[in-house]
Amino acid sequence: MSDVFEIESTFEAHGVKGVTQFVRQIEGAAAFLTAAHAGDGVRVLAPGTSNRRSRDDGLYTLVVKASGTRLRRILTIFSEHPVQGPGMAAEFEAFRMLSELTPAGPKLLALASWDRRRAYEELARHMDLVRQQFEAAAVLADAPLAVSAGSRRADVEDGARFATVRDALLVRAGGTLSLTEAAGRMGVSRQALHKRIASGGALGMMSGSEIVVPRAQFAESAGRLSILPGINKVVKLFKEAQAGAWAALQFLLDPDPNLNRAPIEALKAGEVTETVLAARAHLGMDEE
Repeated sequence: MSDVFEIESTFEAHGVKGVTQFVRQIEGAAAFLTAAHAGDGVRVLAPGTSNRRSRDDGLYTLVVKASGTRLRRILTIFSEHPVQGPGMAAEFEAFRMLSELTPAGPKLLALASWDRRRAYEELARHMDLVRQQFEAAAVLADAPLAVSAGSRRADVEDGARFATVRDALLVRAGGTLSLTEAAGRMGVSRQALHKRIASGGALGMMSGSEIVVPRAQFAESAGRLSILPGINKVVKLFKEAQAGAWAALQFLLDPDPNLNRAPIEALKAGEVTETVLAARAHLGMDEE
């Protein structure tokens, strides 16, 4: 199988290193936010907060869950207790550290410069998926440790949480077609569609052991499917940025502040140039 069809996700690309970075960024953000609220009584970690450990939780899972608890508290503080005055600089640094964990980081930073509340809302939405991704990464990181300890449950747990996140995106995309089904309904060979996906001309990704093709990218006429104009330009941008197919799918489905709707809807309306510009902004490709 071509490398282009490896699962392209933050947590699988970085493994344990990615989990470590997740924890570092959140702890750094917590430190800056604590400084931002020095003297005003707002606590970054609510008193009495505890982390329940399942007997099946491994080391990395426990660490990520603890950081996830702190992350949720940080996002709540952003929303309910925005800083005014000298502490704003430290609050913004906390925001910046969290935004670096998402592909939308540059866009979020730009948004924060003119609409802080909206930027915080967008960050919370992106970080929910990031948190789920890194919880899945922790399961994968714990699997070898479980095997070395004699556990036989690693095969069951591997990728289970990623599957939940992945499947939720695919449901939002209207479901999927197999490579063979999609090629048949497009009137092309399976090999031709495979090449098109590999080159970035269409969106496809691995789900389990199969290539799946999200339905959202298609237009239908007289029973024949065709790829929406502009999909190729968006997907190629995400390939260039090494953000991957899953990130491209999320971008297409989520409302974009530059378009005031989901990019996939903009493409359906023929707004290819606008959508490409929004994708470049999302990826920070025009930043100096």
